[in-house]
Amino acid sequence: MLFTSHVFTLVFLPIVMGMYLCFYRYLGLKPALSILTLSSLFFYGWWNPVYLWLIGFSIIINFVSGRLLVTTLSAGGRRLILICAVSINLVLLGYFKYSGFLVDNINAIAGLELTIDAVVLPLAISFFTFQQISYVVDIYKNNKTIYQFTDYILFVTFFPQLIAGPIVRHDTLIPQFSNPYANQQKSIWISRGIVLFTIGLFKKVVLANALEDISTPYFESVFSGSGITFLDSWQAALAFTFQIYFDFSAYSDMAIGLALMFGFTIPENFNIPYASFDIQEFWRRWHISLSTFLRDYLYIPLGGSRNGLIRQLQALIATMFLGGLWHGASWSFVVWGLLHGTALVLHVLWQKLGLRMPKPIGWIVLFIFLVFSWVLFRIQDFSIATDIMLSMVDIKNWEINNLDKSYWLTIIIAALIATLGPSSTKVTLNLMNPRPIYAVVVGFLLTYLIVETGYEAREFIYFQF
Repeated sequence: MLFTSHVFTLVFLPIVMGMYLCFYRYLGLKPALSILTLSSLFFYGWWNPVYLWLIGFSIIINFVSGRLLVTTLSAGGRRLILICAVSINLVLLGYFKYSGFLVDNINAIAGLELTIDAVVLPLAISFFTFQQISYVVDIYKNNKTIYQFTDYILFVTFFPQLIAGPIVRHDTLIPQFSNPYANQQKSIWISRGIVLFTIGLFKKVVLANALEDISTPYFESVFSGSGITFLDSWQAALAFTFQIYFDFSAYSDMAIGLALMFGFTIPENFNIPYASFDIQEFWRRWHISLSTFLRDYLYIPLGGSRNGLIRQLQALIATMFLGGLWHGASWSFVVWGLLHGTALVLHVLWQKLGLRMPKPIGWIVLFIFLVFSWVLFRIQDFSIATDIMLSMVDIKNWEINNLDKSYWLTIIIAALIATLGPSSTKVTLNLMNPRPIYAVVVGFLLTYLIVETGYEAREFIYFQF
């Protein structure tokens, strides 16, 4: 069920919101949270009810593991429990996401003809797996909190962030379940949530979808065997560069806005990443919840920056390699991750040498790097992605196949919004103080947009991860 679909915005959300508020007011907090949990399970099962068993099994394994980690006293026993829990998570993720990729590569290397039945990638498996790995690791390290099973189920399945994040940690969300709408009137929370949700809807259906309409025909023409010119390749790459930002930041805005409507806060996921001046700053601003997860659960355990320069550089490469592989079972994702790992390594070495780059030059270098690397992210076929990138440097191939000024105008407008900001989350949460009347006005505008424009509800890019 897409956030942008009519069935979600006009049916599911109003019904769930109305029941939640009524139960909260007249029956109490626990029944209201139960309604939210059942609604979240229904939301997940809408895609394919068969895979409810998978998320249910994952929840039980990790919850039981957390309880055992708290009650087991021996260090060896706790370590064994942690290894088993993380291994089960990774085996499930590996089977559903990487089994076909692994078999294909074994066949290619060994000259075999192994086969495996097609495996359907369960929705959100990457996100709820990472979220629960962080839970068991935190419990193992230093957290002695024992949560109620009902609270843990809601933590994992909470529908605003279930499908594509942000990746929320247990100690951020679960404590809020005991006190929704803390310290402010419900109307303030709901008003801010509606405003932020509407901003996200606008980003997706107006900006991201328009940019997709620009980039996709060019990429598809390359797949069909047609060539692509220098200018067309840049138009396609730039359009996708801004498409993926507005697409994913739209989902994050809508997720955070929905959580606010129910009285909870979840972390910001984007902070004007294309305004960054170096690759390290970019990863502090882009997909913040994933960057934080990779830092805390991969980069630091692999050595981080406190165990010498060589160990740090190895940790950076390994972390970004695994980060690229997390995005998908494709060599293009692996190379994309290694490119970013290499860029981070060069950035560290540059700093160690005491060199400095003027900020405008740094921004240009970073942005060009990002545009090229997004081609690998967009195109799963490595050879085709390479052809497109070669076209982007073949300045002699200046022929214009389809120069549409409106395309370039859309890209320029998107670029200005994406680089100059401001962050929609910060504006809504820190600068605005929406009154209920704002929510009413925005709500009517939102309903009009949904009903009258007849826009196409398209999947978000990160649904495939």
